[in-house]
Amino acid sequence: MTRLVQDVRFGMRFLLKHPGFFAVAVLTLAIGIGANTAVFSVINSVLVRPLPYAEPDRLVLLRHHIGSLNWLDAPLPPADVIDFRERMPALSEVAATDRTFEFNLTGGGPPEVVRVATVSSNFFDLLGVQAELGRTFLPSDGFEGRSRKYGTREQMLPKGKKNEEPSENHVAPDGAITDDGRMPSVVLSHGLWKRRFGSDAGVIGQTVVLNGAPSRVIGVMPEEFRLLMPANAGIPTAIDMWTADLIPYSIIPRSSPNANRRVLARLAPGATLAEAREQAAAVSQWQRENFEYYQVGDISVDVKPMHADIVAHVRPVL
Repeated sequence: MTRLVQDVRFGMRFLLKHPGFFAVAVLTLAIGIGANTAVFSVINSVLVRPLPYAEPDRLVLLRHHIGSLNWLDAPLPPADVIDFRERMPALSEVAATDRTFEFNLTGGGPPEVVRVATVSSNFFDLLGVQAELGRTFLPSDGFEGRSRKYGTREQMLPKGKKNEEPSENHVAPDGAITDDGRMPSVVLSHGLWKRRFGSDAGVIGQTVVLNGAPSRVIGVMPEEFRLLMPANAGIPTAIDMWTADLIPYSIIPRSSPNANRRVLARLAPGATLAEAREQAAAVSQWQRENFEYYQVGDISVDVKPMHADIVAHVRPVL
């Protein structure tokens, strides 16, 4: 113990006599500790921490592998969502999101441009995320599962009223008229709700206008909610508003270049990733046998754990 005290005293006298060395030593330690702490924090938040959704280890993403183009992570035609729901019992739910688009928003404040994501009506249920205010989408809010085409503004007006403006309750964001006579629904991000509507709880049920057509606000998402997708999915985390998909997936041509979806799913209770991949291979074979698009493109379906797919591009660097 006496020797330790002597060593400490000697060290202190040395450092006081050489302040430059003392400063360099302290700075080196500070940088080393700070850098290690920062790197660990990033690795913990990106690679270790689970996704902020319900049972995140059960979430998977489905992609196309287009052999003719050597494209490993291609989006999928909307009709594939129906195929997966019908032919892959290892998946309890399958949802999809379209690319995001910029819309002109009016109502509730001055006009502004907002980023809107179109999702299947079961999207938030699959993630296990609830609205902070109001609700998320119900199956009746979206048309993706329907087999018939909804009408245009002209076609859906009652006979004898072709020249009259339809009620706002019958107008969809793209100018179409819903076949059940309801106004399309939208869910707001917490940021948009706070910025534009002053965190007013009375926003639920209000009408906003997207690109000239009205929609009804049904919910507000929690402040911490972010849509996390792989970097190559082309879907930003900063989304202002979500709308339910109003296009029946069954009527969109599988080869349409502008009708691609990013597809995510939840493994059924007791199902494994290996089982989902086996069933995806069977679906791919069935599609190639029945649709020329898949045969010519040498297309197959790949199933990846959602978290691993999201961090794949940063894992080697970290």
